[in-house]
Amino acid sequence: MKLQYVLLPGQRPHPEMRELYQQVYKFWESIWEVTFNELGKSDEYLKSDAFTRQDYVGAVLSDGKCMGLCFYRILDASMPTTLKDSYFSNWGETHIRKLRSRGDKIVVMGNLTVSPEARGTKLGFSMKDLILGTAAKVFTWLEADAMTLAPRKDKNVQRACALWGAETIASEIPSGHGDVNVELMSFFQDVVQSSQRPELAALVDSLWENRLEVPYYTHEIEKWAA
Repeated sequence: MKLQYVLLPGQRPHPEMRELYQQVYKFWESIWEVTFNELGKSDEYLKSDAFTRQDYVGAVLSDGKCMGLCFYRILDASMPTTLKDSYFSNWGETHIRKLRSRGDKIVVMGNLTVSPEARGTKLGFSMKDLILGTAAKVFTWLEADAMTLAPRKDKNVQRACALWGAETIASEIPSGHGDVNVELMSFFQDVVQSSQRPELAALVDSLWENRLEVPYYTHEIEKWAA
């Protein structure tokens, strides 16, 4: 089994990487169609802009096949438009102050997605934990002040997040999807640096050091502006 970590832009990947981009997108779409149906939402609720508006999509491949991913979107919390973002619609002022306690460069992490083929320890390790370990690497790499996520309580993801250094901001917050509640959590740089899980540290480090970064394609946009 050969593992690889890939960072892709949410849209306009370099033409040479479009096939990989499409594979990762189709993987995300197939899993979330099922998820939304489980939550009582029609699969028509799933729109591609949930994927394309991301700054980065971090994906783990096994023998070239996508097995897990999550999203990253960078926000400036000093801008009033940011605080009116739909992501923060279930946040109170106290929660937002806690998130901004180290600064205003915020990363929103979302859509933690694991293939049914990789759930539990089917691959010999927890893919969920591995993705969260790479998320901690992305957070450090981006040099953000905080990275927030809202894991579902019924999936117990918050426990795995805490092992990688995420702190709880608020519990039992309605997700807006049926009766499912979430836990508002945040990574902070000082905490993450001392919270790496030793049993996965070497694998996370190796994947990160050998990552593939797919560039955002700007050539045609530059031509439009000329």
